[in-house]
Amino acid sequence: YPTQTGEYPFVVTHGDTSITRTPIVLAGVRSGVGQPTAIPGSFVNTEGYEDGPVVSANGQWLFIQTGPIHFSGIPYFYSAEGCGGSLEGCEATTNGDWVFNAIGPHTAPERPGFFDERIVGGQIVHHTSFYGGLDVFSPPTLFYGFQRQTDGTYADPFLVAVDDNREALFNPFGQSVRIDSEDEATYLFSFNDWGGESIDDGHDVFTTTIQLGTPNTLGKYTPTAEGFTKEWLNAVPVGFPSDAGTQGNPHLFTRADGEVDSIWVDNEYDGDASQDMFVYSLISGAYPAGTWMDAVHLPEKIDGASTHEAMPFFTGETLYFHRESNVLSIEYLGGDYALSASWAETEIVLEAEACGTVGCISVVGEPTIGRIDGHPHLFFVYALLRGYDGGSFGDVNMQIGSVQL
Repeated sequence: YPTQTGEYPFVVTHGDTSITRTPIVLAGVRSGVGQPTAIPGSFVNTEGYEDGPVVSANGQWLFIQTGPIHFSGIPYFYSAEGCGGSLEGCEATTNGDWVFNAIGPHTAPERPGFFDERIVGGQIVHHTSFYGGLDVFSPPTLFYGFQRQTDGTYADPFLVAVDDNREALFNPFGQSVRIDSEDEATYLFSFNDWGGESIDDGHDVFTTTIQLGTPNTLGKYTPTAEGFTKEWLNAVPVGFPSDAGTQGNPHLFTRADGEVDSIWVDNEYDGDASQDMFVYSLISGAYPAGTWMDAVHLPEKIDGASTHEAMPFFTGETLYFHRESNVLSIEYLGGDYALSASWAETEIVLEAEACGTVGCISVVGEPTIGRIDGHPHLFFVYALLRGYDGGSFGDVNMQIGSVQL
């Protein structure tokens, strides 16, 4: 039996045919939930960074945020300031290779069209041509969609991105998708002051229509002598009464009749842990510019004052979300979302392990649900400790898994 959390791959061979699957062992899985596994195949999970999964309600389309980066380089960015955006001359920087060295694919077939302007000689150049040239320690990441194949893998990747001179610097965070037809989907994303529409410097929610299975450009930034110009490409801000603060990781909840009910968001990038998740309800009119109720803060039994909650996903019957290092759920009983009486009690669905051993899984999060062969499947991100320096951080490989509910 496994002695710690982690991945435990196996191969099944019959005649000339072999398949590989990777079960995931976690610290805890709620009773009645199946065996968590990594998303199979070679297209979704790589040695690079994969995060923020969103699966369509029919399970046929999977979207992730990805980049050829060491996720663990992020805590060391500031220690690398003054290095001119390059590892050269920064040999003494703590774990500088995590900051600068590219890892994982950034070309076809896994990542066709990836914006590689800042990837030179296998290294990430943390320098932007915007504003006349500036060192910006920021990892290049983009969104990709994948289509489910008959063997259960997800492949045929296509880009969904903001074109910023191919630097992959100005990126959304958080996405949501509703399939509208065989070829089109409503697509939500969170972005910071894109085009100057925001009244503050927090992330706001935008909506657009994307084409499934083909590259999509959400917007375009072009460098100029004064800075840059911005061009809208069909995306519009959702008409909330106010966009003050941060609206991140949006989830578009649509009722069974196809009408939009609400958008659930978090303030993951804000410091106030007492107000983490909110819901905006569409009161009247057509999405997205109808009349919206102002943000409703979820009750303390969900959104505790001393804990950090994020990444809400609402099914109409159950709210799934991330708290600390785990995925939790709570049954909706009906009534005002803001009232404790409208909700049952929280349960841990997937539980990670506080660990410092290579191969263990320290975090699970980003819950999203789609139905496959008639059964609901929860997709999630998990943090696999790939290397450890004995200090405060380890080299974390972010991967995508799923489990039948």
